[in-house]
Amino acid sequence: MKNLKFVFAVVLTMLNVAAFAGSSVEKVIVESDTNAVYKLHYNGNAKGLVKVQIKNDDNKVLFEEVIRNKANFTRPYNFEKLPSGRYFVVVKDDSGENIHEVVFAKPLTNDVYTYVRKLDNSRFMFALGNIKDQKDVKINLYNNDGGLLYESSEVITEDFAQIFNLKQVNSSYYRIEVLINNKVAKNLYF
Repeated sequence: MKNLKFVFAVVLTMLNVAAFAGSSVEKVIVESDTNAVYKLHYNGNAKGLVKVQIKNDDNKVLFEEVIRNKANFTRPYNFEKLPSGRYFVVVKDDSGENIHEVVFAKPLTNDVYTYVRKLDNSRFMFALGNIKDQKDVKINLYNNDGGLLYESSEVITEDFAQIFNLKQVNSSYYRIEVLINNKVAKNLYF
């Protein structure tokens, strides 16, 4: 668990690293610089026009910029003023469109961060990060009808992660309720 802080930071920030069609080299990488700043690394084949958009889960464009005459660049994007949620960094160039999902989570009490990531069609990872002292944590997992699927109480002193296998459960979405020291700290929907 000692290395979980590093793993948590990497997982939280680098959800998708994909290559453009026909390219064997990763052209676009999105990674975290800090808890709220994500860096876009672009490595193109030639100078040209690159359009970058940040969209929310409702496909609304929150930010857009055009980079001209650069074959390679790195740009920081600050999510600090955005609410916690799922966002998409969309990069378009003459080779096509590349979409990277970013799940941004604002700090909970005492700067504790939460994160949920879909690992495959039936497995999800839930993580708590930036744990600085002992916390009594209760985790409740609900289906879309509000039915309790799982509950757990943990005393944690360092970063924490758990994988849920929901292969046998049929639900259009799930909710994880996180209580820290008997106070509801976060409700995560995925």
